[in-house]
Amino acid sequence: MRTNLSLEEIEAKFLKLDEFIDGLSQLWDALLPSIELPSRQQFALWLKIHNNDFDVIRHGITRTAVKNKWQGPLDADHAVRYASSCMNTFRRQRKSLQETRQAVASTTERAA
Repeated sequence: MRTNLSLEEIEAKFLKLDEFIDGLSQLWDALLPSIELPSRQQFALWLKIHNNDFDVIRHGITRTAVKNKWQGPLDADHAVRYASSCMNTFRRQRKSLQETRQAVASTTERAA
């Protein structure tokens, strides 16, 4: 499926992606300074998997920082895998919570 994006629109998408990656890299450096920074490709993959949802990725990085602090130093590979797992879990839990809220709201509307 082809889209008819202009060169400017394509360029804007890449600039936004770079901004997201730069922000996530800075967050990783701030929270996990002792662990090697993941590659830009890893950050781009996380963004793609999670539909550019910065909050999901931030959650995974934050949870990894907590684990690193309380359970001892993680190696870079384990940190990336743990962060990915936290992102996936957070996204599933958030979706489940949203579905529950919608079900409760529709039940409440029907009862009224």
